[in-house]
Amino acid sequence: MFDQARQPCGHAWDSIDSISIFQDDNQRIEHANAGGLANLPTSSIATVDLNASPLGNMNFGGVRQCSVSSHTVLRGGGVVLGNVDDEKKHGYVSEHSAERYDFFISHNWSVERWKKFLALCLIWSGKHALISSCFLQLLTFSLVVMGILPVSTSHIDEHEISCWCITSTLLTYFFVFLLSHDLLEIFGVPGYRTFLDKVCVDQSDERKKKRGIEAITAFLYHSDAMVVLYSEVYLKRLWTVYELTTFLALKPDAKLIVQPVIVGPVAIFLVLIQLIRIPELFLVPLNWDSFDSVDSASLFLAGFIILMDLFGLLVAAFYLRLWGNTRAKMGQQVEAFAFERALCHNEVDRFHITCAIKKIARQEELVPSHASTSECLQRFEEVVRTTLPRRMNGAFMWTGISCQAACLMTTPAMALVLDYSAVRLRQKMASEDSKCCNRTAGRSTSRHDGRSLDANRDWFDWNCEWKENRRCNL
Repeated sequence: MFDQARQPCGHAWDSIDSISIFQDDNQRIEHANAGGLANLPTSSIATVDLNASPLGNMNFGGVRQCSVSSHTVLRGGGVVLGNVDDEKKHGYVSEHSAERYDFFISHNWSVERWKKFLALCLIWSGKHALISSCFLQLLTFSLVVMGILPVSTSHIDEHEISCWCITSTLLTYFFVFLLSHDLLEIFGVPGYRTFLDKVCVDQSDERKKKRGIEAITAFLYHSDAMVVLYSEVYLKRLWTVYELTTFLALKPDAKLIVQPVIVGPVAIFLVLIQLIRIPELFLVPLNWDSFDSVDSASLFLAGFIILMDLFGLLVAAFYLRLWGNTRAKMGQQVEAFAFERALCHNEVDRFHITCAIKKIARQEELVPSHASTSECLQRFEEVVRTTLPRRMNGAFMWTGISCQAACLMTTPAMALVLDYSAVRLRQKMASEDSKCCNRTAGRSTSRHDGRSLDANRDWFDWNCEWKENRRCNL
């Protein structure tokens, strides 16, 4: 969590559960807090005091309860997600008396800011972008079929082309996906109350920073859901694993959202490559027989665009395969996980986290009340190996990514299909209207010869004439 460049620090966990006897407990704790825990001998044994670290407390203990709006987290491309200007981030706090949090964001600060920004956009704006894009697709499709929106004509074989569905989809996608949080903030729509460590914990004052870090367990306990921005280093860091296992231990039925940081860039890339398909519609003839009439410049440009399209798909497939390998390694990391091998920045973090795990495991009755530190740690490791795979797999479908992300990736392709179908359906309706008008002309000739039609047929003929006139005007 607060670790930025953590290094592996290995030692026997029994040295924490069995710390050398000093003159009193306070001296022992002061020695551990001073960073001398790794050098303590294990021959003499004394039990770690559960109250040696306040990290395991589920109450705030006077710490100011701050939250930051989800709109603020995404503002400016996720400026608060970067690993710079930590002292200024506390100024983004939007609420100073939050009793409950909608989301607790668990992530690593070593991951690039833009990846985390896109991952959070998938969670908070992805649904809005998907609904808006689908609605505009159906709307423009209907307007093209009814002849209200005009269509273009290819200069190669003069076939009709519609770009309304794909254009509206791409514009809506990027506007809603990347900027909807700014628009909602302007109109005063509140965002989710979120805990983001370096924003909600004052980094400019060392005393406040220390007390805020010690209240992390309380922030976890008062959060309704957790967002895990998963990367390859997530399960290797002591702080992030502590946040995840503690949340699952305290709130086993709470909502857990696992969002791989690699999926956001892939989703955006797959949408971007759809832009090059718009000129492809005008350069590629509808029928193979028309290729002979295509000039060499248009043919070369069309071939180049098609190659770029195929190359983009190969790049997207490569990154999706990369995520597949990462997901496979996730299972291996979970199976081989041990707190002893987790990376940490210094021994003070490890000492406080160990004390907190021991206290929480006993309070939540995960272990007997007399269980040792090693037994408590083993119980938390069991949570990682049993509960974590089930909860993480529940966040994905058989494709390896969430259903929402998969739909967002395929929405532009569906728009191209709707554009093609709208033109074909429009042509079919125009052909039927033409046949209808021809029948009307024949009936009009018969009427001039003295034969009359009933009122219903007259109304039908008038309707056909109106449609034909309207089509000719368009």
